[in-house]
Amino acid sequence: MSIQGSVRLFVQFLVAVLVLCLAFFSGLLGGSLAPLLRLDELAAIATIPLTLLCYLMILGPLALIAVITSDVSRESEPSAWREDLGRGLVWSVPGVIVGGGLVFGVPDRLSTTLPLVALSAAVVAFVFAGDAVNGRDFDTALWSAGGTTFLLVLPAVLFPAFELAGLLLAAVVGIASTLAVQGRLRTGLPFDRRVSVSLAVVFALVAGGAMAYDLSGPRPTASLDHESTVNLSETTVRTYSYSDVGERRATISVGTLTVHNEFDFARTTDLPSSDACLYGEDGVELETTFALPSVADGDDWIRSEDAVRLPGESRHRYPVFVLFEDRVSRVPPEITELGTVPVRRAESCPETTDGPALVLVPDDERGRR
Repeated sequence: MSIQGSVRLFVQFLVAVLVLCLAFFSGLLGGSLAPLLRLDELAAIATIPLTLLCYLMILGPLALIAVITSDVSRESEPSAWREDLGRGLVWSVPGVIVGGGLVFGVPDRLSTTLPLVALSAAVVAFVFAGDAVNGRDFDTALWSAGGTTFLLVLPAVLFPAFELAGLLLAAVVGIASTLAVQGRLRTGLPFDRRVSVSLAVVFALVAGGAMAYDLSGPRPTASLDHESTVNLSETTVRTYSYSDVGERRATISVGTLTVHNEFDFARTTDLPSSDACLYGEDGVELETTFALPSVADGDDWIRSEDAVRLPGESRHRYPVFVLFEDRVSRVPPEITELGTVPVRRAESCPETTDGPALVLVPDDERGRR
């Protein structure tokens, strides 16, 4: 390992971290690592600084050891080396943005498998494209794009199998392989330029084809089947869980939300939410209820689900409940005395009804009230 290689990679990585953080928190890079890590969005975002920290923990000591045990002047003139490093940093910035944009730009609705295939193929395409172009500056941008994509994708490959230990393993494997590839690239790949161009095109087509197939695939569909009537005098007290806190609430089951993924690979989809409007004997709305869009499987403990990941060619059903606003787990007599009421579905809650009724208003069918 040369001092130039280790120090150059360390400095470029610090610049990459800074550029990615600025682009991510300024909104230039949308999305998160959620679809690749198979985690919810908040958990996926939390792993990003952990991943970068693991890389710094491995790369920092390597660069320090190289500085202590090596002499810059023995390998090249310090001024020439600093000039080469400066040009490399400048041209690394666009490459980092491109690589980070590819990874963070993967839509949450896509599968896990195909984006990883596409991004892995893109890494190889960037490497061969950098070898095929003339000039040390533009090839640095292409190699930086490939390196950034590789270092961000590797944890997504290892995390499902090793969890948090996979982040540290990705750092060890990622830094070692990046240093090895960087050293080989600077001395030239053993390929004719025409071969590098051909390979870059082939892998670019593989990457584009995998993403195109995923993007064109069917999205999961959701359908709400509700009961024709519900008996408000027979509510069930369940623990409604939210933000790791649970409270006892009076509930009543009103139907089932069925989500179907027809695609060959797993997909994440948002579940449609609903409102519930309850009307008394006089047809006037009672401000005492709200509906959960869907509830995770459970009996006594229930929780709302905003998004779910379904395996390929699978179907799942979620019970839908109405929760009453009274948090003392008792339903007011004005509700229980209504007994059995019809369940209707509408684009909006009407001003009045022709008698007692429970009206469900799914968000995807909502109109102007």
